[in-house]
Amino acid sequence: MIIGGTVFAISFLGCCGAIKKSKCMLYTFGSILIVIFILQTIIAIVLLRSKDKIIKHLNEEVFGQAIAENKESEVVKKIQTTLKCCGIDGPEDWVVVTDSCKYSEEEEEDDKHVEHTYKEGCGKIMEDLVTKYSNNAGAGVMVTAFMEVIGALLAFYVARKLAKANRNGHP
Repeated sequence: MIIGGTVFAISFLGCCGAIKKSKCMLYTFGSILIVIFILQTIIAIVLLRSKDKIIKHLNEEVFGQAIAENKESEVVKKIQTTLKCCGIDGPEDWVVVTDSCKYSEEEEEDDKHVEHTYKEGCGKIMEDLVTKYSNNAGAGVMVTAFMEVIGALLAFYVARKLAKANRNGHP
């Protein structure tokens, strides 16, 4: 809600500046876009640089503690069930393989349920997901930042044209 209101206010400032032919509003709009661009770039860099810390936290704090206590938390259950994996490196991480590492399949011939264990560890899957989504977020930020720079440059261009027209005696 707050972000939407802020975006609306900034956009409204740019539109009013263009309609009213206000140099001050256009320069303010362009400056705000540049500040947002700088903040977005900083956030993108922090996000891309911290993905290793996120992976380390998931492996050591979330899984490591659960494995050390041989007691899975709700978070570990959810991760193992959703990603269809077991432990950090595989089911051998657990002293006793947990229920969320297991799945059952119905055998067609016997109509029995056979219990299996996920063989793949969650560590690699989580690392791939964090890398994928942080790269996607980084690309999204770069595209948005590019549009903000274009918007700021256009605002500065229009404001400069208005200033030039005012100096030459055009209203």
